[in-house]
Amino acid sequence: MRQLRAGLAVILVLLVAAGGLWVWWEMGAGARPKILAKNQSAIVKVLESAGWVSPHLPGPKLYMVAWRDCPDCVAFQAREFPKLRAAGVDTRVIAIARPDVNGQAKS
Repeated sequence: MRQLRAGLAVILVLLVAAGGLWVWWEMGAGARPKILAKNQSAIVKVLESAGWVSPHLPGPKLYMVAWRDCPDCVAFQAREFPKLRAAGVDTRVIAIARPDVNGQAKS
């Protein structure tokens, strides 16, 4: 009986930990901007040659690569881009097509 209770307690702790990680991920950890450390020069070359939309501000550049109807991306643009532009950041948006799923176009 004691082993059963200990086993159930371990399972309960694991479930609570997994739930906490899921909440942490859903509350924004998964959508945080990523800093790319590998192949930066090649990535910059590709980004500079891609078609992008920008207010052409003189400050540092922020590239956002997203599909057009991405709800999180639209919300990020509405919430954060005005602050970034006020700080002089040149926000550059590259719109891409969503990948097909099972042969069905999503864009």
